[in-house]
Amino acid sequence: MPFEHPTLPLALMAFLGESEPGFFDLSPFQITLVLSLAAAALVLVLSLLYGIHRLVTLPSRRRASTRQFLQILELAVADGRSPESVIVDAAATHDPSLPLRLHMVAAYVERGASLASALSLVPGLLPADVLAMVSAGLRHGHLERVLAPASLAVAENDTRGKAGLSAIFINLTLSTTLTAAVAAWASISVVPKYLAILDDMVPAGYSLPPLASWVAAHFPILLLAVAALVPISLALLFARSINPGLRLPGLDLLRFLLPWHRQRAHRSFVALLGLQLDAGAPEEDAVREAAAATGNRWIQARAQRAILELRRGTSLDDAVARIDSRPDFAWRLRNALATPGLASTALRSWVLDLHSRADRTEYIAGQAVALTLFAVQSVLVGGYLCGLFLYLIQIIELATNG
Repeated sequence: MPFEHPTLPLALMAFLGESEPGFFDLSPFQITLVLSLAAAALVLVLSLLYGIHRLVTLPSRRRASTRQFLQILELAVADGRSPESVIVDAAATHDPSLPLRLHMVAAYVERGASLASALSLVPGLLPADVLAMVSAGLRHGHLERVLAPASLAVAENDTRGKAGLSAIFINLTLSTTLTAAVAAWASISVVPKYLAILDDMVPAGYSLPPLASWVAAHFPILLLAVAALVPISLALLFARSINPGLRLPGLDLLRFLLPWHRQRAHRSFVALLGLQLDAGAPEEDAVREAAAATGNRWIQARAQRAILELRRGTSLDDAVARIDSRPDFAWRLRNALATPGLASTALRSWVLDLHSRADRTEYIAGQAVALTLFAVQSVLVGGYLCGLFLYLIQIIELATNG
């Protein structure tokens, strides 16, 4: 039987091997339309895959750009040259792997600006904590001391394994999207036909089993629940790729409440606090600048309370407890203050500990969230399929029993 619609269904029919009418029996306009739709669909799919790839790899590319810049500074320190001259020389190579913002920094330096001033004029090249450390090193003339903690701030998370949390969340996004699409198609095309057949075949007084009745009554809810997993998985993927410098209402509070974000903010605070103290900065200025390096307003507010404590005569280790109250940090800070000029060295073990804790906590939390969403998806899809098969079983039984 020929299709009523003369364009795409006919082409699909020919593609599936139907004898009439064939694809080449279509008019040139219809063939062009079919090929154009197929090409548009292919471009859309390829664009979507490329966008997903760019989104997933965004954190790694951002870290790679920062590491390139720090490696250039390490070359300057090793050769005994000024960092400005090395930045200009690196940009002059026209290496395509160098980020565009680094060339902008080099352009400002060539016009006579210092590297610290150029970095402030080109936002986005470095994360807030790395920028604060590099700026402090340039300002105090101790650039070599800031490179190790700055490199640690952008180090790869080794505990994520080869798959990575981003890969887990992208698989979750794809699976939930496909599941929601199939469930929507089944609800539109399959379920109504099952209901119509059952209405024609069910005798008077017959009732479905309780599970089948419940699934039948809650098909829309199950479909909405499956569909709701799509924006949740997309939000998780977006959170993995979000720019740390992004400012949204409530985002700082969320980062402060998430333990791995808070631990990384404390890591940046401790690292820069030690560097400032080694440079001889006043305690109030050291606390203020170290808190600013975290980029978190909640930590900065706690730093202001710590500064008020310092003005009242409280010791630094007791005042900083407003920001990080753990006893093991307090005694490390006391030991660091007991040896002038070696605060960053004394606090390095705590910085490394915070770094490993944050990586471990984030990995465990990501795996737990992904596993929970996969379990929810499995339960919803299982209930959906059970309902469809129960309908089918009832239709077969009614047809068999006459």
